[in-house]
Amino acid sequence: MKLLFNKNLFVIVFLFSHMLAQAKNTLDIRVCDELKMFSQGIEVGESRKITFITEDGKGIFPQKFCKHSTADERGIRFCEWLSVNSSSEYMESNITRIISCITNSKNIFSKKIRINELIGKFTISDPFIEVLNIDVDFEYYFNSVSKNGRNYFSITVRGVNNSDDD
Repeated sequence: MKLLFNKNLFVIVFLFSHMLAQAKNTLDIRVCDELKMFSQGIEVGESRKITFITEDGKGIFPQKFCKHSTADERGIRFCEWLSVNSSSEYMESNITRIISCITNSKNIFSKKIRINELIGKFTISDPFIEVLNIDVDFEYYFNSVSKNGRNYFSITVRGVNNSDDD
């Protein structure tokens, strides 16, 4: 009886782990799809920006919110999506998902690495085959022991003429 219980428990844990992995992969694909939609329709010389912020709830639940340009429908939509589909507790996961998307790479950090702080800024040109002539500026700050408990990332998409870069 004990062996049967352990075997059943193993199967349940295995299936649950598999479901979580599938959900993470789906979320990784969806965040990339949403970022691509956010990046579309920008002319040379124009830009669009969002900033996603998480804040320690001071003993209550952590809070998350997103800033965008007031008249920007794509920014509003992306912020709404991020607010529902991003973590308020694990900003490092949010950041690494975006980095994976715009660099077209997977598993930037091993699951064995625990990230305590990420601070940086970089620009990548034409990260998506579907959307050309854009630069994406990505700025991020995450500190697990931040005194004010505030972490963020900002994405700015700028319309540029990258055809001269070849």
